[in-house]
Amino acid sequence: MSRVLKNGNNQITQSYQAHYNKVKNGQGWAIGTDVVKYKNQLDYVVAHSEGTVLKVVDYVTGHELDRESMGYGNHVMILHNNNIVTLYAHLTKVTVKQGQKVSKGTTLAFMGNTGNSSGAHLHFEVRKYKSAPTTATLHDNTKFEFLNSEKYLDADLPSNATNIKAIGFLDTAKCNGTILTCTGWAYKGAGGQVVTIKILDGSKEVKRFDIMANKSRPDVKAAMGYTTDKVGFSGSVDLSSLSDGIYTIRAYVGADTLSNTFMIELDKPLTASSYSDYSSTSNDYYRVRKSFTDSKSAIGSWHKWFGAFNAWNTNRQNGYHVYDKNGKQLD
Repeated sequence: MSRVLKNGNNQITQSYQAHYNKVKNGQGWAIGTDVVKYKNQLDYVVAHSEGTVLKVVDYVTGHELDRESMGYGNHVMILHNNNIVTLYAHLTKVTVKQGQKVSKGTTLAFMGNTGNSSGAHLHFEVRKYKSAPTTATLHDNTKFEFLNSEKYLDADLPSNATNIKAIGFLDTAKCNGTILTCTGWAYKGAGGQVVTIKILDGSKEVKRFDIMANKSRPDVKAAMGYTTDKVGFSGSVDLSSLSDGIYTIRAYVGADTLSNTFMIELDKPLTASSYSDYSSTSNDYYRVRKSFTDSKSAIGSWHKWFGAFNAWNTNRQNGYHVYDKNGKQLD
């Protein structure tokens, strides 16, 4: 069956991927799917889903371009929920008007060969606009993303953007001192997603920060077939408010978890600014640990002015020792 042809099954004459490859190689602009009725027959074109007719061009009689020089010939554009627009091109005998409400299956036109076309067929597109489209910017491809129209030839459109699952990858999570830096990519029907980095102590979230996934990643675009490369992210956060220890780093877009997880070790250096009540010029800093190199065993850090040894004595029987800032054991 078909959601865009009245009587026939979809016979694809040029796939979405083929259109994408042509655009990538500078041989086209529009990324859609070309179909005819089963066994190369023509058919009436119908509305994929309920919506409002956003635009109608019905004056082209041959292979000349329309007044906007888009090459679509006679075409109809329908606005659906969540700023999704379907486009039906190269038509004849258009039967709907701009502003008309249509239902799923409403006849729009008959398949044709108008505009930049080499044989009668339907060129079908699905676009996801970033905000409500206007007639003045309908073909401004900075305002929308082409969705894979081939997968919607006989399937529901995304009814809500939240139904589209985000995919992506946390490439790196590195801690330099107390500064955590994360990089990766994320996509959810379009670029420019908000990625939330969560820092977990066991299963407990102890800190989070947001990064925009809007940096150029041509490698991801090429590998995944996206129409945008603005899917990369990179950002940093200061973890000095957290205690020394091992933390888990995960990345999310909304409730969707991106692939890959990192474990980092936070081992903060001893500095005077670490102590709010430090008022001495002494550099006699100490660490209390079972081993100076075993940060997991640390129970605190002191300097001599604050009374390090008194604070440490109660734990000495448990195998803890006092070390200076260079790791020399002082007891």
